[in-house]
Amino acid sequence: MGSQWENFLQNLGEWHGSFTQLSTRGEVLKDTPSIISLEGLNDNKTVRLKLRRFSPNPSGGEPEVSELVREYQSLGRDILFFENGNFCQGTIQLSPYSEPGAEFGFIYNYRRLRFVQLYNTDGNLSQLTLIREKQLDKNIPERPPLTVGDLLGEWEGEQGERILLKTVRQS
Repeated sequence: MGSQWENFLQNLGEWHGSFTQLSTRGEVLKDTPSIISLEGLNDNKTVRLKLRRFSPNPSGGEPEVSELVREYQSLGRDILFFENGNFCQGTIQLSPYSEPGAEFGFIYNYRRLRFVQLYNTDGNLSQLTLIREKQLDKNIPERPPLTVGDLLGEWEGEQGERILLKTVRQS
């Protein structure tokens, strides 16, 4: 099993996608195109994160670009990476004035899917963000959108012991 840093390096590359902000009921509020690059420096002893988000210009011109740049040489205790690069990150300690949250990230076939949940100081869900990304240079074809019909039928899965999951059509 690789170290946390080696597992983190599975995320290197340039990821094109969008940050889709959802209401607490799952309705799309805003979709912002993005490019995030994670570049290894100094023989991968440092990683530079560069996030660019492209918000629509209210006057109709070129999109407004916001940029965030960070460099990492170590990882905090609030994040856990798995061998395939998947990760989870979240608030370690709660306080009456904190706004806790969590992010879950999954990588498969040169695509990343991240999901962020944020809570207000009362502990109620306040914001959801779905981040879908892919690496353009890998030339992976788009998959058709998932529908409810695609999920109907019998599903099998394992978690310690064999379980059977069934989905049923509701009228």
